[in-house]
Amino acid sequence: MQKMPAPEDRKAVEHLLGTVNYLAKFLPNLSSMIGPIRQLLKQDVQFYWEFEQETAFKQIQYTLSQTPVLTYFNVTKPVTIPCDASKSGLGGAVMQDGKPVAYASRSLMKTECQYAQIERELHEVVFSLERFSQYTYGTKVTIESDHTPLESIVNNPLALAPPRLQRMLLRIQKYGLTLVCKPGKDMILADTLSRAYTPDFGSYIWRKISSAMCILLLVISQCQTHAWRKFGMKLRKIKK
Repeated sequence: MQKMPAPEDRKAVEHLLGTVNYLAKFLPNLSSMIGPIRQLLKQDVQFYWEFEQETAFKQIQYTLSQTPVLTYFNVTKPVTIPCDASKSGLGGAVMQDGKPVAYASRSLMKTECQYAQIERELHEVVFSLERFSQYTYGTKVTIESDHTPLESIVNNPLALAPPRLQRMLLRIQKYGLTLVCKPGKDMILADTLSRAYTPDFGSYIWRKISSAMCILLLVISQCQTHAWRKFGMKLRKIKK
């Protein structure tokens, strides 16, 4: 939440204020912080972002990451994860009793941006379950989504799904999840996280994967070289 980028247009301001209003019931003073940002939604006001708005935004980021807004995880309470996928990002949150325990979001990599919407939505479910694995593994989890077709994909036999969706479904088999579809207007927090993701996370993960692949290829190459040397030595002994 503290790494969320500042809004760059009126639409992004609306998403931010929607999240603030959703969480304001846990922190009454939160609404008073958003005055400088709320005025950007007035009619005939051209979008601008100055020191006053930036200060309010930083204060909101800090407040949303502290108690009593962010609560401690309780192993005895049910776990709900509202999650959403936009055209360029994924976002979700762990909720208990309607209060957030943890937030997560990331940008989509170039290949992931080419996924169909149903694939992005299921990819978001996989992302949330795996990112929050310490909260979701070994317990029943309710996944909330605004994408109705996900219900049939998750509830139908695995063999009926397309190959890419099958691979995603296999990754979440170890979780005891129940999928619940809700209207988009009730998915404010997840929607905001999916659009205000941490920009560098996708490229960071890709760099990590690339580094791991390079190390793996290097190890394989060294093993192959060693094997060929042993094979060559055996051939020379046979010729002698």
